[in-house]
Amino acid sequence: MLFRIMLQGGNGILKGASMFARKRDANTIVGRKSKDQRKSTRRSFNTRGWIRVDGGFAVRPCSVLDLSDTGARLSIEGDIPSSFALLLSRDSKGRNARIKWRRGDKVGVVFV
Repeated sequence: MLFRIMLQGGNGILKGASMFARKRDANTIVGRKSKDQRKSTRRSFNTRGWIRVDGGFAVRPCSVLDLSDTGARLSIEGDIPSSFALLLSRDSKGRNARIKWRRGDKVGVVFV
């Protein structure tokens, strides 16, 4: 996806330009989002999951949107702690996970 950023008043100051942006002409900068740099392939999963906090018995439902060997993208409402166990079935032991990023109700986790 390309984006354009206008130069401020021709003085050469780039407002909000990425350090990876390329100069296209005197008045515009064009940049590209970087390639996917995951260590393992992400697969669309789109199924129900649960999180368990502190090795307890209580679980909270979530949606597992994407899954890879090293992490997952979840959709979950409300606050969640920075680390927890992600379960793909209620009977499973789960995998320990840590939050890598948050955007609204979407959360990216890395397995630890």
